[in-house]
Amino acid sequence: MGALVTILTVFAVVAAAVYQLYVSPLMTLLGVGRTVEVFGHSDRCYTIPEVPGCEKIILHHASGTLYMSCATLEQRAVWLNPSKTHTRPVKDANYIATYDHAHRKVTRLVLKDFPWADESIAFHGMDVVPSSLNHNELFVYLVHHRLPPNNQDPAFAGFHSTVEVFRTFVGSDTLTHISTVDDPAHMLVPNDVLGSSDGQSFFFTNSGTMQTGLTRNLRELLHPASSVIHCHVSSGQCKVAISGLSYANGIASAPNGTVYVASTIARGIRVLDRQEDNSLVMDDLIPTEEIFDNLSIDEDGVLWGAGIPRAFDAVETMKNSSLPSPSIAKSFAINTGTSSFFGEKYKIDTVFSDDGNVMSLLSTVVHDSQRHVMYYHGIVSKWLLVCPSS
Repeated sequence: MGALVTILTVFAVVAAAVYQLYVSPLMTLLGVGRTVEVFGHSDRCYTIPEVPGCEKIILHHASGTLYMSCATLEQRAVWLNPSKTHTRPVKDANYIATYDHAHRKVTRLVLKDFPWADESIAFHGMDVVPSSLNHNELFVYLVHHRLPPNNQDPAFAGFHSTVEVFRTFVGSDTLTHISTVDDPAHMLVPNDVLGSSDGQSFFFTNSGTMQTGLTRNLRELLHPASSVIHCHVSSGQCKVAISGLSYANGIASAPNGTVYVASTIARGIRVLDRQEDNSLVMDDLIPTEEIFDNLSIDEDGVLWGAGIPRAFDAVETMKNSSLPSPSIAKSFAINTGTSSFFGEKYKIDTVFSDDGNVMSLLSTVVHDSQRHVMYYHGIVSKWLLVCPSS
């Protein structure tokens, strides 16, 4: 009996330690039991229901035009819950749109010379970059998911994922396709993309090493293996810029070249330094209490993130978009106040919080600092939400 008591005592101590060190922090990160307040939006905000399901939005700062990577909610559902029977391309279900705030006008862009228009399952991460030679010329980089080859079941095989490159001009209603970069060895689970100003290269995040399977998230928890990849458009060659990340998601770059990467399974936003060979080196970690999806940077150099305060609610919303999932948006800036002397390197503010009834499952937030406007959207949200920032 004494030996049994000793064994049980040791087991209890070990179990308590495992819970305290691993389980409890993970539950906190995923928002189990978290109460979500409602603030940051008022009767001065308004919705634009003509553009549902926009996973990523990008602001062209000079013109104030918002570019959006969107799909119908029905098409989002068949992508997020793949099956061989129901996951099929639907003409025009995926689209790129712009929003002109001054005139409250939405325009769906025509995709010219795009060979995969009738095969699209999902438009995902996107970047819009002014050309270094002509600021009215824009390069649009788009993560694109198609059905897997040979009639495979996407629920098991995942999707055939590529990065598409388009050219457009400020004010144009047309995107002209330039190139498809297709590298199955590196494009494992592409999520978001960060393009260059010459239209010739880009970084993208891989959210893991496998698109499907019950063990996918568990593998990322126990053995982080997601990555950021760098690709050249003309050659189609890609290489690993950094690996060993946890479920890398949104990616953004500051004017000084610093790269930020969010995670939807690990705490904190990674701060990366770009090297001459286009590899990335970990420099810092911005602390966060929640997991984050897409990132953006305004003209003042402030980093903005779309947070997921309750991860299990988010999972249910991706299965059924009628179920609300709480949303938060935060800003991250270098702390120049007196508290910086006490180790608070970053000034972090929650600027928006909702229980999911106004903005469900926020995946992208953008601040137009020139025009004092905030934009919020989500992968299965019913509308674009527009609010004043001051």
